[in-house]
Amino acid sequence: MYHMVKAILFLQEAVLLMKSSLFRCLIKPKKTFKLQIFLFSVLTVIAFTSCSKSSTNGGDSIDEEVEAFLGSMTIQEKIQQMQGGDYAWGDHFNFKTPNNERLQIPGFMMCNGTRGMSARYATENATTFPVAMARAATWDPEIESQVAQIVAVEARAWGYNMVFAPTINQLTHPRWGRAQETYGEDVCLLSKFGVAYINSVQSQPEDGSNPIISVVKHFAANNIENTRFSVDAKLDERTLREVYLPHFKKAVDEADVAVMMTAYNKVNGYHASQNYHLVREILKGEWGFKGMVLSDFGAVHATVDSVEAGLDLEHPFSLGDNPYKEFVEGYFYGDELVSSVNDGDVPIDLIDDAVRRILKTKLQYKLDYYDLIGGENPPRDQSLLETDEHVAKALEVAEKSIVLLENKNNTLPLNRSAVLNIVVVGEFANKVRTGDQGSSESVSSSGVSPYEGIASIAGDSVTVSTQVTVEENTAAVAAADYVIVVGAYSHREEGEGKPFANDRVSMALPSDEVTAIKSALANNSNVIVILESAGAVDMKAWADDDANSENLKAVIMAWYPGMRGGTAIGEILFGDVNPSGKLPQAFPVQESDYPVFDTTSYEVKYDYYHGYRYLDKHNIAPRYHFGHGLSYTTYNYSDLQMQEDTVTEDDTVTVTVDVTNTGTIAGDEIVQLYVGFLNSSVTDTIGRPVKELKDFKRISLEPNETKTVELQFAVKDLGYYDTNSSSWIYEKMEYQVFVGPSSDISDTNMKTGSFAVQ
Repeated sequence: MYHMVKAILFLQEAVLLMKSSLFRCLIKPKKTFKLQIFLFSVLTVIAFTSCSKSSTNGGDSIDEEVEAFLGSMTIQEKIQQMQGGDYAWGDHFNFKTPNNERLQIPGFMMCNGTRGMSARYATENATTFPVAMARAATWDPEIESQVAQIVAVEARAWGYNMVFAPTINQLTHPRWGRAQETYGEDVCLLSKFGVAYINSVQSQPEDGSNPIISVVKHFAANNIENTRFSVDAKLDERTLREVYLPHFKKAVDEADVAVMMTAYNKVNGYHASQNYHLVREILKGEWGFKGMVLSDFGAVHATVDSVEAGLDLEHPFSLGDNPYKEFVEGYFYGDELVSSVNDGDVPIDLIDDAVRRILKTKLQYKLDYYDLIGGENPPRDQSLLETDEHVAKALEVAEKSIVLLENKNNTLPLNRSAVLNIVVVGEFANKVRTGDQGSSESVSSSGVSPYEGIASIAGDSVTVSTQVTVEENTAAVAAADYVIVVGAYSHREEGEGKPFANDRVSMALPSDEVTAIKSALANNSNVIVILESAGAVDMKAWADDDANSENLKAVIMAWYPGMRGGTAIGEILFGDVNPSGKLPQAFPVQESDYPVFDTTSYEVKYDYYHGYRYLDKHNIAPRYHFGHGLSYTTYNYSDLQMQEDTVTEDDTVTVTVDVTNTGTIAGDEIVQLYVGFLNSSVTDTIGRPVKELKDFKRISLEPNETKTVELQFAVKDLGYYDTNSSSWIYEKMEYQVFVGPSSDISDTNMKTGSFAVQ
């Protein structure tokens, strides 16, 4: 096809018409495409032949078609492909890029998707899942794949072809406002969940409909909200390579992610969208990333520098009025880029590289052509939104994500026959908290609050009432068999939303929430606290220092549990569901156990250690270990076996361990494997971690059942980045292996082994 186009350039108009029809054929092969009048009938035969050979997975035919389109586009048409949309097109699809009407090349139709499909419009209801941090607490990448599949189905039902998810930035501190969007503080968790989400979203649906493009974000070192537009993350190359980039590389290597979104912040002096080292050298150069790179919302600050750095597409606007002048300083990939090319400031080869990536993505994912400017909208299928199956999955995820942190004297589960009345207290006791109101927002048509869920699950034999404060009815609180306090943050106190950026001001709960817990403890001896938050909470003021702390009987971490979170909370409290979630982040005893979280400076040093790795390195005992989570049954670990005693850097290490349910009810256990670096000879200021998570597996066990669990990891994942040689080094030494129910090496169930790399 490409060579034929080159051979008949004198028939330019006919060729352009052919390409228009051919593009439609490639992206919608099941549709009858209408050829225009061609001068030579042989061109029609060639067009049909090329169409029949197209592939949704790329290949020579797509590459040839990309080059054919590229060769016939004007400079303006090429740069149009690199532009965000015109805000004046209307407010329903404001996350879209322009169509090329002459060649009928469709634009991208974009939506968010970190906890469900969302374009942030109240009319677009969708299944709302627990936030990503909660889903990470399931330690089950398979269920994340199922969530991603539903997000793709509902996005497709609304006519979208690109989903802004997953977020895989490190949780470097629990106060980070967007903690809810990501999968925790550990590279292994971030990698496995991110890969699971991407692979599922981008897979070819069984019904033959188009796959959805996944956008992994935010590349890179995006870990502060309050100063996110301007903060300069200062970090050494080793910290960058080992802590902030590995999970993004996994998204490229193991999931072939289609799109990488750059972050707002600077990294070592350069904004991420114009960071040559990050994008051009590492992502596109070293990693061989073949997809496209787009900016976060208004995160472009320069024309020439951004193109040179490798930014392919400016998001979300490059045209028309700027509705976000307060946050977005201007547009850079519109007329300004055309002028830069014409003036010779930007080589045309860089433009061609960007457009080539964009066109190839459109062909691979079979984008549909719609005349959005003319008002024709894609077909929508409302019947695919919030189906019974989808809502049931949201409930299942919530059930598996809730973490039982504390359970004194086996207070839980509650016995319906022994409990007469319960009072549920708190500002958020009868509110549905699904998370922030920013780019992770998803709006469901209905939701279940904690009070509603508890009352429903308790049944007619238990009286359940609710009140905002204890003082509202102190007598009722004092007379209750149990008082359940829901402690939570509003979207203005934690998350991306309105205003745009909100890091938590403290790891403690807001003062009104702390007062509610303390008042409950002072008036009742059986208090249960339900925490709704994205990050760890400093519980010291009411769990340790309060005069009535002994009245605190149980603590549950519910996260932001989605549209059916209240039901899941009730099921956990009454034992209809055995809790099985485990923490994807450590809980320190108090905030001062962690480094200061600087949300005001415009230059911040990013350290190598955070979370459980920081606590390990400094020998600080946490309140709850990374990976911690209690159950209503008990487990026993035994017979750890190292399948390899000696390996090379190209090998995989396999470990097996027997896990037995020694209790009386069925349960799910999460088996975790950590590798220790105690014999390291690295003597720089960073050193090596005490241990790091390298694999995990969720298993289901009936009472008295034993399963042999196999865990694996690649020796390549044990390396450190040597800045002197700019290469990865795999130490030839003996490594420790720890397999158990959490990162707590003092746990009686923690089993140990070792292997050597030679």
